[in-house]
Amino acid sequence: MDGYTVTVIFEANNDKVEEMEEVVKEVYLPSIRESGMREYRWYRSRQNPGTFLLFMTWDSEAAFQAHVNTTHIQKAEADFVAKGILVKPAPESYWQYIKP
Repeated sequence: MDGYTVTVIFEANNDKVEEMEEVVKEVYLPSIRESGMREYRWYRSRQNPGTFLLFMTWDSEAAFQAHVNTTHIQKAEADFVAKGILVKPAPESYWQYIKP
């Protein structure tokens, strides 16, 4: 599957896990409806319930950048800061598919 794949690992403060789950719910539907979105999945660690993984594949880097600039993502990022949800900033990692 070609495309532009991005992962982000979020570490929520122990007392902010419910707020993190709310953010996930708020961004999910608008994100999967965006143009250029191929795969958009959230995961929660079984070992550490405060750790969340977001796995996304977009048609292109431009489609991903458009996603980052949407109102719902900008609000989520503001909530992370204003509500003190994250232990630390969540850096993005970019991936390239290897065809077997």
